Amino acid sequence: MLKIFSILFFPLSFVNAYGQQATYAASESGREAGIDFEENKGQWPAQVHFMADIHGGRVFFENGAFTYVLHSLDDLEKIHSESHEKNTPMEAGKVQCHAFQVRFEGSNSYHVPNGNDELKFHRNYFHGNDPSKWAADVRMYQGITYPEIYAGIDLRVYGNGSNLEYDYIVVPGGDPGLIREAYHGLDAGAWQLTKEGSIILQTALGNITQLKPVAYQIINGKRKEVKVAYRFQGNSPDDNTFGYHFPEGFNTQHELIIDPVLVAATYSGSTSTNYGHCATYDAQGNIYTGAISFAQGYPVTAGAFQTTFGGSVDIAISKLDPTGSALLYATYIGGMSQDYPHSLVVNTSGQLYVYGSTMSTNFPTTAGSFDQTHNGIADIIVAGLSATGNSLIGSTFVGGTANDGWNNLTYNYGDTYRGEIILDGNDNPYIASTTNSANFPVTAGSYDNTSNGAHDAVVFKLNPALTSLMWSTFLGGSQDDGANGLVLNATGDVYVCGSTQSFNFPVLPGTINSSFIGGSSDGFVFLLSNNGSAMTTSTFFGTSGNDFIFFTDLDGSGNVYVFGQSDIAINPTSGVYANPGSPQFIASMDPGLFSINFQTVFGGGNMNDRISPTAFMVDVCDHVYAAGWGDVTAYPVTSNAIQPTTDGSDFYLIVLDMNATSLIHATYFGGTGWEHVDGGTSRFDPNGIVYEAICQNATNMTTTPGAYSPNNMAGSYDIAVFKIDFQAVGVIAQASAAPSDTICLNDLAQFSNNSLNATDYIWNFGDGSPLDTNAAPSHFFLTSGTFNVMLVAMDSTSCNIADTVYLVMTVLPLPTVDLGNDTTICGTVNLVLNASSPNVTYNWSTGATTSSITATVPGTYWVVVDNGFCQATDTIQILSFQPPDIGSD
Repeated sequence: MLKIFSILFFPLSFVNAYGQQATYAASESGREAGIDFEENKGQWPAQVHFMADIHGGRVFFENGAFTYVLHSLDDLEKIHSESHEKNTPMEAGKVQCHAFQVRFEGSNSYHVPNGNDELKFHRNYFHGNDPSKWAADVRMYQGITYPEIYAGIDLRVYGNGSNLEYDYIVVPGGDPGLIREAYHGLDAGAWQLTKEGSIILQTALGNITQLKPVAYQIINGKRKEVKVAYRFQGNSPDDNTFGYHFPEGFNTQHELIIDPVLVAATYSGSTSTNYGHCATYDAQGNIYTGAISFAQGYPVTAGAFQTTFGGSVDIAISKLDPTGSALLYATYIGGMSQDYPHSLVVNTSGQLYVYGSTMSTNFPTTAGSFDQTHNGIADIIVAGLSATGNSLIGSTFVGGTANDGWNNLTYNYGDTYRGEIILDGNDNPYIASTTNSANFPVTAGSYDNTSNGAHDAVVFKLNPALTSLMWSTFLGGSQDDGANGLVLNATGDVYVCGSTQSFNFPVLPGTINSSFIGGSSDGFVFLLSNNGSAMTTSTFFGTSGNDFIFFTDLDGSGNVYVFGQSDIAINPTSGVYANPGSPQFIASMDPGLFSINFQTVFGGGNMNDRISPTAFMVDVCDHVYAAGWGDVTAYPVTSNAIQPTTDGSDFYLIVLDMNATSLIHATYFGGTGWEHVDGGTSRFDPNGIVYEAICQNATNMTTTPGAYSPNNMAGSYDIAVFKIDFQAVGVIAQASAAPSDTICLNDLAQFSNNSLNATDYIWNFGDGSPLDTNAAPSHFFLTSGTFNVMLVAMDSTSCNIADTVYLVMTVLPLPTVDLGNDTTICGTVNLVLNASSPNVTYNWSTGATTSSITATVPGTYWVVVDNGFCQATDTIQILSFQPPDIGSD
C-alpha cells in the first residue's frame, strides 16, 4: 500500500464553490470535525461522486480524477476581519482561487468510487428557491474506494489526522507500473523533486507537498520495507506526469502495506505553567498524563477530586479520549509543598494509580491507608483515582525519616524521578524506587530488611486499596543503588532493573557478570521471588565505563530485555541492527541471566549525542520498542517516519524486528524548542502504540485534528502528549458496523473488517446464529436487544496467529402502529384512523402530523411513525359503496 499524498484539511464552515450554503447536523457520536467524504445527491455537478473539505479548499472525486479547488485563506480572513472592524455583516470580496486536476491516466475511468464506513450524521442543502437543487440526508463517509482503478489495483482515499491521503492497494500479481498521475491546471513544469524524495507542486496560492511515497509488505508475519520513489513519466519537462519506481523490486505474491499513524497529539489546555512527567493508557485506548503544576489554571473538570491548587507544586492529572480530542477528567493532587508524579498505570476497572514523591505534610491520604503521616523530607506516595477522577480509592505515604523516591544515580536530566509502578492480575501495585532512609518500612521475612548504604534501591507491593504493605525490601550494597524499572514473570516473580555503585551488590555466581565491571556505576538485573523474600538470580551488566539500565521487559519465552545507556559503547552481537559507537543499548538475556541472547546499540554514532529513555516494550511478536528525548541530530529514520527531520531537540522512537535483526520504524517527533520530560515513565501498549508525555515550550508541535488543545495556552512550558500506532504487531483485529453500532430491528447490519495482517476470520454475532467466516459479512438480527459481536482475525503464519475484537451492537425495536384491516363502507366515509403510540412523531399520507386523522373520502391512507431512530409504516385501503335505491314510499 502506498502513501501518496498529504495536505492539511479545511474546516467545514465554508460556502462552497457553487454558491450553496451547507447545513451540518451534529455527529451523534461526538466525532470532531475532520476530513469527511460527502456523497453527491445533486448539490454538486453531475460528474462529482464525492466531495471532501481540506485546508484551504475542497476536493471533488470524479471518474478517474480528483479536482482540487483551492482558496486564499488570507483573502477569506481579510473579509472576516473587516466585517468585525465595521461591525457589519460579512460582504462579498475578492478571493483568489486555483483549481487543478489529478487524472489517473490509463485508468478504468468508468469505475466509480464507493463510500467506506458511513458516519452517523448527514448533511442537508436547502439554498435558493429551486427545490431541484436541494439535497436532504446527504450521507457522509470516513473514506472512499475506487475499485480496480487499474487492473489489480484499488485506490483508497481517507483522512489521516489533518492529512488527506490515498493509498494504492496492489493485490498479488498487480503491476504498480500501470499507475500514472497527470497534473492538469498547473503551469508547465511547475514541480520540483526534493532530495528527500518528495514532490513540490507550485500553485497560484503557494506550494503543495506530495510526501515521499512509502511501501512495505507482510511476509511470514514480518514487516519488510520496500524501496519506492516517484518516477517522472512526462513526455517533456513541461509534462507534469508521475508514476512509481521500485528500484529493488518487491514480492509480487504479497500486498503492499500501510504506514504508522499519528493517532493523537494535544497540549493540556492549561493556562498556567506545568512540566510534563509521565503518561499511560487503559484498555480502551484512553490517554492519561501526569505533570507538575505551579499555579491555578490547569483545566480541572467539574466534580474532580481536587479542583483547587494546593500550593508550591502540585501533581496534575488528565484523562483524554483515545483520539486526544476530549478531556474526560482533570484534577490536581497535592498539598501545600512540592508533589511529583513519577509513573502511572491503570487497572482493569479504569482506576489510575499514581506513584510519585511529596514534600507536603498534608498530601491527601485516605482513611485506613497504610501510612497517613508524612515521615521525612520527601516521602514516596501511591494514590489511586476512581475511574471518573472524582475521588481517591486509596492514597498513602511510604517512607522513612530521610529522602525517599529521589534517585541519586542520575545520568540524564530528570533521572531524579526515575522509578516505576506496575500491577499484577489482581490489581496489586508493585513499585521500584530508591531511599536514603535507614528506617524505610520493610516487612518481616523480606529478602533484605536492613539498609545497606546511604542510598538503597527498594521494591515493595501494596494491596489495591493501599491499606496494607504486603511486602517490602531493601536492595543494594554499601554504595549508592537505585531501582528504575520492574516486570513480573509468569509465576509472579519480579525482575528489577537499575544501577549500582556497589561492588558488593548482591549477584548470583555464574551469571552474565557476577563481579562489578568498572566505571563508577554498573547496570543490574535482579529477580525477586513473588513474595519478596528471596533472590532467585541477579547479574551486573555494562562496560568498563558508567552504565545505567532504565527499563526491562520480557518476551513470550521469558527472556529478559533491558534498555539503558553507557558512556562507553557496547559491542553489538553479530547479525543485529546497530549504530556502532552510540550510547543507547538494548540487550536480551535468558530468564536465569546466565547468557546474552543479543545486544545492540542505536543512535547517531556519537557518545555525546544521547537521548533520555522514557518508554520500552517487547510485543507479542518479539518486536522491540524504545523511546526517549534529547539533543539528537543524526539518528536514522525510516522512509515512513511520522517526522523525518529534527531541529536538534526532539523525541526519537524506534522499533526493531525480532532479535533486533532489522529496523522496522524510526521517527522523530516534536516542534521547535526544547522537547523533554522532567522525569517519569511513558508507555507502549501491547498493540505497539506509544503514549508519550512531553514537556513542551513551543507552540508549533504537530497536533491532530480536533485535538482538545491544539495550542500551548500556558505561554511557557506545558505538558503535551502524543500517541503513535506503529502497526508492527502481527495480527490486529479491527472491526466496525454500518450504518452504525445502533440499528433498528428491520435493518441489515453490514460489518467492516479492518484487521491488519490477517487471512482468515470468524464472526460470532452473539444471537445464537451460526458462525460466519466471511471477511466482511452482513447480518439480520431477528430480535431486538444488545449483542456482543466477536471477530477473531487469524493468520497461521503470523507470530501471534490470532487476535480478537468485540463490538457491542444495539438493535432497537420498531415502534408499533396498526390502522386496522382494509375497510369497505356503505354510504358516506367518516372513519377515524388512529396511529397513537408513545413517544413517536407522525407523518400521514395526507400531510397531517397528528396521532389520528378522519378519512372522509375513499382511498389508500398510510402513516409513518418515528421514535427518533426507527420507523414503522402501516397502510389501510378504504372502499365506499352507495346503498341501493329502493324507491319512494
